[in-house]
Amino acid sequence: MTVVRLAIERLLEIVGEALNVASRDEPALIQAIPDIALAIGLRNKIAHDYDDISDEVIWDTITNDIPAMRRHIEAAMADAPPLS
Repeated sequence: MTVVRLAIERLLEIVGEALNVASRDEPALIQAIPDIALAIGLRNKIAHDYDDISDEVIWDTITNDIPAMRRHIEAAMADAPPLS
């Protein structure tokens, strides 16, 4: 396994866990970020079933899913009230 793949998987774990926590704190995010459950599920798969993740799944996620999810997250952040 390459260092790059390990780094990408770690980042996917961090994003999935952050979305998991955020969705518990702000349930409206589930509607604002359509694939939030998939991101959380991928995090769980990487963390707990790491020997069953194919390179193709990781590549498909970073090339096809992450760009759209980023747009949804940025839109949700733009619509959020400012922190006090």
